[in-house]
Amino acid sequence: LIPRRSPGFLASLGISVAALGAAVAVRLLVLGFDRGLGLSVTYFPALIVVTLASGARWGWLALAAAVGLHLISPSAFAVSGDAAMLLGLFVLSGGVTVLVAAGFRESLVQLDEASRAQAAAQRAVAATEDRFRALADSAPILMWVTRTDGRREFANRAYVEFLGVGYQAAIDFDWRNVLHPDDMARVLREQAEGEASRALFTLEAR
Repeated sequence: LIPRRSPGFLASLGISVAALGAAVAVRLLVLGFDRGLGLSVTYFPALIVVTLASGARWGWLALAAAVGLHLISPSAFAVSGDAAMLLGLFVLSGGVTVLVAAGFRESLVQLDEASRAQAAAQRAVAATEDRFRALADSAPILMWVTRTDGRREFANRAYVEFLGVGYQAAIDFDWRNVLHPDDMARVLREQAEGEASRALFTLEAR
């Protein structure tokens, strides 16, 4: 629901007017017309909506508009002794509201961008894997891919045809089961050492 980029001027203006209008309407319904434009907590949800939808700049403009509406209200300074203090507290609270909403909006946008980047990376990896599998299947030599836990996750067409079994059977096939008993211990040891070294190694057995 939070746009990655702030909407255009007219859209942002419309959102601001609608949000502030709703805040004023609620106050009018509760307190009547003579106090409908004064300071009110009903402005804070409007500031949050405007900031989340259109960005911090429009949030500050909405706060300024709320203060302006208060100043032109006939009852703006009904409590003369506390008027300046109340106005200051309202501006401070409104400013904090805009800052928090802007920070929340930025966090949501960053999370959305990170999610999109991750999805794009996953698509790129999937495309690369598809190209590798296509090339491997066209190769005349036996090829397979084994995970770090020892389980095979891919075997090319030549490997499957060489075994003469189905693809899943080829994936599950353990070549160590067909080694000569006299070579088994040595091959297993060399395999473990070669995999631990992360370097190219060769195994020979009967």
